[in-house]
Parts: sequence; C-alpha cells; structure tokens
Amino acid sequence: MTDSQNTHDQRIIIKVMGILSVFTPQKGTGSFIGAAFLFFSYR
Repeated sequence: MTDSQNTHDQRIIIKVMGILSVFTPQKGTGSFIGAAFLFFSYR
C-alpha cells in the first residue's frame, strides 16, 4: 500500500544518508551517525 511504499522509500533514503555519512565523516560524528543509520536500517 501507500504506507509500505513510504516506509520503503524512507529506508532507502536513510541507507543513502548513512552511507554518505560513513564516506564523509565530520569530526568523527558523521561516521558514527552513518553507522547508527545503517544499523537501524538493516535491523
């Protein structure tokens, strides 16, 4: 349905944000936030 599609899109966006944060760490916090995003998205 629409809700599941929105959730799926949000997961993709979160994964992209997480990957970008991992590859562009800002003072070490970016990599941590990226790891957290990836952890929660794959859980």
